[in-house]
Amino acid sequence: MSRGQESKPAIGKKRGMDKTVPESTTLTLICTRESFQPAPVEWVRWLALNADLYRVQQAFRTSGLTAPAYPEWEEWHRQGYRFCAAMVQNAIVSTAAVLKHSETEWELAAVRTQEAHIRKGYAKAACTFVTTYILDNLPQAVCHVSAGNLPMLNLLRSLGYRE
Repeated sequence: MSRGQESKPAIGKKRGMDKTVPESTTLTLICTRESFQPAPVEWVRWLALNADLYRVQQAFRTSGLTAPAYPEWEEWHRQGYRFCAAMVQNAIVSTAAVLKHSETEWELAAVRTQEAHIRKGYAKAACTFVTTYILDNLPQAVCHVSAGNLPMLNLLRSLGYRE
């Protein structure tokens, strides 16, 4: 299966989208060790492939999305995704992933927050967790984001990502 045909993790509804910018316009932001401004990550941990599937499914359903079955969840991991989650009372409230395109190209991806937990710092914590992991292994972290996704752009810029 080629990159363009792969199943990608659903990231849910896009809140705060700037309707004046075409959704197809994608920006690439980069963060380095020098620019990184980390947030606290005490609520965040890596998700286990087998043990956390039911939590992932519950989070998808809470967001009104179709929950992935095990084969789809496993396929995302085979494609190079490794997911983390901000947890509250053992439930996922926000997720982010590192997507390993190659040994030298890793991306912050698949950021999503439950509606009831927006603007509480959970996505920032999850993005910090993944960015820290990337910068511990590579000189820079990359994130591709729609130019109209203002909340995500603001979050990335607050962490030190730059265009």
